[in-house]
Amino acid sequence: MEADDAQGSLGVYFHEGKNRKGETSKRVMAITNKHVTSKDTKSDYDSGRPGAPQKFIRNCGRRRFQQVVNETRAFIAKKLGEAKLFAEQLAEMLAKPESDDDEEVAADKLAAKRKEEDLDRVKDDVGILDDFLKLLNSTWSDAYQRILGWLDWAPKITNDLDDRRYTRDLGVFVLDEAKF
Repeated sequence: MEADDAQGSLGVYFHEGKNRKGETSKRVMAITNKHVTSKDTKSDYDSGRPGAPQKFIRNCGRRRFQQVVNETRAFIAKKLGEAKLFAEQLAEMLAKPESDDDEEVAADKLAAKRKEEDLDRVKDDVGILDDFLKLLNSTWSDAYQRILGWLDWAPKITNDLDDRRYTRDLGVFVLDEAKF
């Protein structure tokens, strides 16, 4: 569903107690929606049948990943603009001649202190965002790095399981052990 920019969320993580053969399992699973895992919502998917291809579950398709990178860069640029503005405002405050009025002097010092704090905060934000961008590019830039796991079971969407007519729209996937 990557081509359609499908989005979804995980409902629950759980540990599979025993596998299909009744043996103790170490697999960790997650639940999402069938409509997120496949365009074909009218057929069951079960990876347990022989020869069934694995359907990988990926966090962010190529286009969505690039959007995250672009949004992060834009946010960094915005924060750098704020830093420049705060630095200019602080320079103006510090260049202002000192008043003879003690209350005005105290107010000016407080305003300069707060502007300096604003500048420090925005500098910290830029550092955090820059580190995040580096982490994104180093650990998630390759599509294979964004694979969270693979689909294990996703029955067709149905609303006639019982007389209450709740809709069953779920998919269960195995989380990649190296990442979770």
